[in-house]
Amino acid sequence: MEAILTCLKDYGALLGSVVTVILTSILVMQRNKLKRNETIVTESLMEASGSLFFSIKSILNKVKITDITEELKEFFDKYSKDHNALVKLKDKYIIKRFVELEELYYVYLSEKNSENLDRLMTKFIILKNDIEQVFYSEHKVVNKEIRWYLIVESKENIWFRMSLRVYRYFSHTVIFAAFLVTVMVYATITDWFSKEHMLEGVYGWVILFTKLILILWVFVLFINMVIHVYEDEKDNWGTKLCRLIIPKRFVRRYPFLRRLTEGDKEVNSEKRAIKEYEEKYKQWINRERR
Repeated sequence: MEAILTCLKDYGALLGSVVTVILTSILVMQRNKLKRNETIVTESLMEASGSLFFSIKSILNKVKITDITEELKEFFDKYSKDHNALVKLKDKYIIKRFVELEELYYVYLSEKNSENLDRLMTKFIILKNDIEQVFYSEHKVVNKEIRWYLIVESKENIWFRMSLRVYRYFSHTVIFAAFLVTVMVYATITDWFSKEHMLEGVYGWVILFTKLILILWVFVLFINMVIHVYEDEKDNWGTKLCRLIIPKRFVRRYPFLRRLTEGDKEVNSEKRAIKEYEEKYKQWINRERR
């Protein structure tokens, strides 16, 4: 022990410098890696997943078979000759899906019957679902800071902006502390039921810390709901559950159920849109039709 203390005393400054250099190098490499990955994801979103997703949705929105087959031809003519969009997705699984779909497309061209068309469109929808997941994941990564930036910079008072920036770090700290508290409470309860009671000395501290974090967590949750920190497209669990339980035909028959399956925001937005359409645009469109 004395030898270690003597070594630390003699070479502590040098060791500290070496550790600092190593940690700095690691942080710089991680930062460069994150920037490189963000660039790749942004490129994929703009030139790959985005264009593929909207192209496929456009085809699936068609009603007539002739329109569908015509757009399918344009789709495969484009992406079969130029695979850059598929390669930029960096997803081998989706590339494999596309190759299988392309084979089914040429099978359908050789024999245009309902069976081949059904197989083709089923695989096409599977590809759409896979690309949709990639698209929204990449969109979330690329734009994760934008909403908060708009919230902060929309405030004219500089002190409000500074307070919001500080609050964001505070909010993330409290949420992480709540996770740690959950682990601590689990360990404490487990120890309390055991015979050893190895953590008996910290029971009181765990209870005190849990109360404090619970109060802060409720405060943070309330503030987040007020300023809409969380993304609007995230459904709450109640809405998701109602959507699974209530069939769509019931929702169409009884429109009041939409508040349960879609949420108040969606229903209220549609009502405002209908009102604006009737007041500003409907009369003009009717005159044009005449």
